[in-house]
Amino acid sequence: DPLLASSCQVALLGTWEEDVDSPRMISIRNYAGIYHLTYTYPDGSTESVVLGVENVDGVVRFYEDAEKLEGEYFTIGTDGSLRYISEKGLIKSLPKTN
Repeated sequence: DPLLASSCQVALLGTWEEDVDSPRMISIRNYAGIYHLTYTYPDGSTESVVLGVENVDGVVRFYEDAEKLEGEYFTIGTDGSLRYISEKGLIKSLPKTN
């Protein structure tokens, strides 16, 4: 299970394509228990953040602000889709590309 990668493993949880004004690829990796979200843009540039992680009722939530586990977050659906969720509900869902 990529969520439970051992201390010496790097596990790719998934890659998703987001088609917005500036299309980008989103990937989440588990580096020995530290989760990174990386945005990759068409010009090859990248942005990466360390994610905050919280398990709520068996659902793993990924927060872009690792220090503040509240507000909008990502989850990975059972079908592999990346879901972006706010306090009001689902914002968008992106199908897994890999």
